[in-house]
Amino acid sequence: MFLEIDVYIRRLGVAFIHRHRSQKKEQKMRSKWNNQFFVKIKLIPSYWLYLNKAFGYTLEQYLEEMKNRGKRKYQQAIRRAKRKGEEYFTLHRLQKMQNAWNASS
Repeated sequence: MFLEIDVYIRRLGVAFIHRHRSQKKEQKMRSKWNNQFFVKIKLIPSYWLYLNKAFGYTLEQYLEEMKNRGKRKYQQAIRRAKRKGEEYFTLHRLQKMQNAWNASS
């Protein structure tokens, strides 16, 4: 629950900065304003406070856990598509990935 609140608040803040949503701005938001950025400016995520109190996580462990969580989520999406007999990397998805890559370069 804390994680979802953190994500919502951060995206809401970025939405105030950028009034119009586009792939380029979304890519910038995801790469520039990631968990590491907020930890660096001392805006400590409430989910880390929970993990610290419950399990003694340091900020470095929190950042590593969030990175691993993103990788697991990506792998799960690929497995789900395979179970359904669908291709995860559709032509449309590949085009969006290419556009996002070009926008961030």
